[in-house]
Amino acid sequence: MPPSANVGGAWEKGAKSERLILRPLQERDIAPWIALHTDPETTRHTGLNDMTPADAWRDLAFVMGHAQLRGFSMWAIVDRHDGTFLGRVGPWMPDGWPGLEVGWALTAAARGRGIAFEAADLALNWCAAHLAGVRLVVHSIMPNNAASKALVEKLGALLLGQANIGEAVHDIWVSDLDARR
Repeated sequence: MPPSANVGGAWEKGAKSERLILRPLQERDIAPWIALHTDPETTRHTGLNDMTPADAWRDLAFVMGHAQLRGFSMWAIVDRHDGTFLGRVGPWMPDGWPGLEVGWALTAAARGRGIAFEAADLALNWCAAHLAGVRLVVHSIMPNNAASKALVEKLGALLLGQANIGEAVHDIWVSDLDARR
């Protein structure tokens, strides 16, 4: 059973750090979302290979629709100082998923700057504060994604095992939200 969609508008408020804003995705994010999700470096780590711009548009609509159904979803990661779209992060749990997940993907310009850790940490803290009764969050990571494996270890997640998601095998890592409360 998914967590309650009643998060009292907290998801729409997102989260902030000194460098980042996590905010709901908007129509103005279409072009950078398409660029992110048609970038071969990004898609080789998401299992969404060979996405066309139309596929990426539908993927954005899917993520935005998730917010309508569950009350939360991925946020846009935005540079707090200049408003640049840096990627996506956040909680989601599509039907058939191995659990409530906090996942992420960054634009090429955002990689290697600590933004993924900062955004994922903000998202996990948001989940701990607003998703009452949820103890564990998963992170599904392609086995060849060394950067995300290092990130989840830095976040304190533990490797649980593997699961098939779509047509790809993913390592499933688990973060304990109780440790953040």
